[in-house]
Amino acid sequence: MPTKEKSTFSHFFKEDAETIQDIVKGTNGQQVIDKLGTATKEVFPKINPSKEVSEDEVNTKWRTLRSFFRNGNSEQNLEGLSPVIMAPLYTSKLIGTDFPVWVADENFEGDGELCLSLKELLTQCLNEIAPNEEDAHILKENIERITHIANEQLADKKPQLFPSIITQVLDELENQLEVSGDEVTAFNKSLKNLKKTLPSNGVLLPYSNNTSFQILEASMTATLTQARKKLTYNISQLKCRLNDLLRVEREKNPNKTNVEKTKDSYGFADSMLNFEELSSMSPNPGAESMGKERVQRITAVVKELEKGETILNQQGFLFVDENLHNNKNIEWSTLFGNITVEAYKKGNGCDTVSGCFNKNITAWTKLYIAKRIGELEFKSVYQADVHDDYFEHFNWGNFTTEELNNCPHFVLIADDVQLYETELSKLSSVFAKNIPVKIVAVKRDNYGTETGLHSQTELGALMISHKNIYVAQSTSITPKYLFNSFSTGLNSFAPAFFNVLNVDEKTHTNPYLWTSASVESRDFPGFTFNGILGTSWGSRFEVANNPQANLQCPIHELTVVNAEGKKEEMEFPFTFADQAALNPAYHHHFMPVNSSYWNDNLIVLTDYMANNVEKNVGKVPFIWMMNATNEIQKVAVSWSIVLATQERLDFWRFLQENSGINNYHVTKAVENAKAEMQGQLDKEIEQLKSEHETKIQNIREEEAGKVMENLTSVLLNLDTTNIVTTNAATPSVSSSPAIETDEVVKKEAPVEEESTLSNDPYIDTALCTSCNECLDLNPQMFKYNGDKMAFIADAKAGTFYQLVEAAELCPVAIIHPGSPLNPDEADLDDLVERAAKFN
Repeated sequence: MPTKEKSTFSHFFKEDAETIQDIVKGTNGQQVIDKLGTATKEVFPKINPSKEVSEDEVNTKWRTLRSFFRNGNSEQNLEGLSPVIMAPLYTSKLIGTDFPVWVADENFEGDGELCLSLKELLTQCLNEIAPNEEDAHILKENIERITHIANEQLADKKPQLFPSIITQVLDELENQLEVSGDEVTAFNKSLKNLKKTLPSNGVLLPYSNNTSFQILEASMTATLTQARKKLTYNISQLKCRLNDLLRVEREKNPNKTNVEKTKDSYGFADSMLNFEELSSMSPNPGAESMGKERVQRITAVVKELEKGETILNQQGFLFVDENLHNNKNIEWSTLFGNITVEAYKKGNGCDTVSGCFNKNITAWTKLYIAKRIGELEFKSVYQADVHDDYFEHFNWGNFTTEELNNCPHFVLIADDVQLYETELSKLSSVFAKNIPVKIVAVKRDNYGTETGLHSQTELGALMISHKNIYVAQSTSITPKYLFNSFSTGLNSFAPAFFNVLNVDEKTHTNPYLWTSASVESRDFPGFTFNGILGTSWGSRFEVANNPQANLQCPIHELTVVNAEGKKEEMEFPFTFADQAALNPAYHHHFMPVNSSYWNDNLIVLTDYMANNVEKNVGKVPFIWMMNATNEIQKVAVSWSIVLATQERLDFWRFLQENSGINNYHVTKAVENAKAEMQGQLDKEIEQLKSEHETKIQNIREEEAGKVMENLTSVLLNLDTTNIVTTNAATPSVSSSPAIETDEVVKKEAPVEEESTLSNDPYIDTALCTSCNECLDLNPQMFKYNGDKMAFIADAKAGTFYQLVEAAELCPVAIIHPGSPLNPDEADLDDLVERAAKFN
């Protein structure tokens, strides 16, 4: 079955989803699904045995194949064939786990995520109310079922208010499960807690042709709502404080009677108080006046703040390509309810959106000037000689990011082809001026044409060339990623460009599956480029949301029944060629090859592209496809498809390397560093070897000298007390008398003879390298002393064979087996012969 590796197709696979939209009847070649959506029998792709054909037939077929490869002139039909990963066996009657998706609305409060799949939302809420695995287990086990019911409720593809639809969904779940017995109470309690924990606002979106635009609207609303609430509150507070300053100043006016001052202070109680009597009790303020110029400045600020409150309701300005605007499937005004929506004529998009920005940003500039001056005046830190000139030249370029994010969004939605063909220079001009407008290029048809097979226009890549810009390329099949991309771009203090694939339902029977294939095949890879000036280049790119982003192309491992009827695991790459095979316009670039004609010259497309030219001579590349009866076949592809696939992969490599994945320079630097480290390591090893060998040789010479001295002293009946400890390199003669008493000889000589001349086994302990070879062989016979150097602890604890074996294993040959202790041990003649060279 398909691999668990990340894939845009992963949510289609039956083993990944416990619920499907319909109960699939069990027929030949299909998986049988029970009412809970679980597969009850496994069906595997299979390779049919080949039939015998003559050599002439093989040669004829291969002449045809090679001609087809060069010319792309196949007349065979691909009807009934699908790329293996997209075959009905895996994709029929399935749902995607990213939908339906919940998005927050203007009523949302808090710091949580603003866009989540229903599955993610349910999982989070259930983990919150039931952190233990066994708690609320019925609901946890039925998350897929809840998702399935929600998709059924959203069958008309229209968004629904979340609180109302989730209530219907959970009620339907309760009816379907019919929980009884001891679990009823716990289930009802868990269900009640879940309903309380789920959001009380937001919208639930199904997948549809409008999903990209619905997510755009949600992100525009979400990014503005929270910021505006804070701004509105701050302006209201500031206005009150400044009015208080002016009121206090009026109270200081010497030309004003106490009655007038008191009436200013308590004017709201005009009908209840006698101001003449109250004023007689008020003390004289006696404070210094703030000055006429300052009073005028604060008064002007208050008026500007009051005027500015009228623009706080501006949500945004949206300009839509005339052709897109006329699309009857999209109700733009309804979809973007609080946002001004206008159509623009071909070629006028950039002028329209930048003109609207320049016209409307002036009022916001005046508001922020008033707000900033008011804040300075309230703190009494306004310095006319400094601030007058600053605010005289103040424009939107002086806004803070927070201030700009409070302004309405200025968004242009354009057809990508029209934008490229008619407005590319204007678009570059707008971006060069750093005008923070947001452009959404809609790619509606990536079917392509014969001439366009090798000339894919990468608008997203073109936009990266501009300075200080946010670029995102994405699709609605990953709604959370798309929402976050929109939000980041809308909130950036820079122009933003969004390249969005929005496949038309009229063009493709399954737009979700087609869009998934576009992403999977690297034909339309997702990426973001946050080109804020001053950041390092590598940190600006992000491509991790793509399937198996570390690989050249996604690879899926499936269990296949081979021609011999045995199961085996096979790898199936998914490339642009697999996607192109779905397009009838490209079918002449594909030729199915019967298994009778398979040989080593027919190789997988990815292997063909990895080979050098010489190795590919005579070869024809192929992709795997599957028919309706789950038989997998090799389908040869033309040279044109090879070039187109290579082009898509080259662009993918461009994105990979810029984001730090498989980067050529990094890889080269790592290789050089490894080589340098290895060279240094080799030198150090050679030096250590040399030092070790020198040390071993010195020890051998020293020990040999000691042995010879001991032997000489024994033979001459000399006292060895001093000689044994003498360095072999500088032997000294003892000053003791040469001839000892008979008593000394009797005591000393036998001891030395036993240690040096007997046939007992022994080890030159001082030369031991602590290699563990002898101890591993027999830890009772051999042991380490305090310095971890080996000696023979008990020669009788093992066999003579083990002594000889240890001597042969010893890397420095310091084990001397001596003579056998057991005359009855087997194969002694051979062992004595082997031991001779060590004794």
